[in-house]
Amino acid sequence: MRVALDPVLVARALARGGRYLTPARASQLLGVSPRAAGRVLAWLERQGLARRVSRRAYEILPPQDHSAGAAE
Repeated sequence: MRVALDPVLVARALARGGRYLTPARASQLLGVSPRAAGRVLAWLERQGLARRVSRRAYEILPPQDHSAGAAE
């Protein structure tokens, strides 16, 4: 099943869990499996709202930085 998500809202929700997240921690916050959470983190990375910092961890970037970069 596919669900439409607003990337900024997802990034804000995940940012509450800390600056750096693993798929396991993101799965707890989102209420999904770790595999699905990993896909969400990879999707946020493609949207420019997250950055992979290690094999397992992502840094959630502030949404305001994303919108400021798009305006340039």
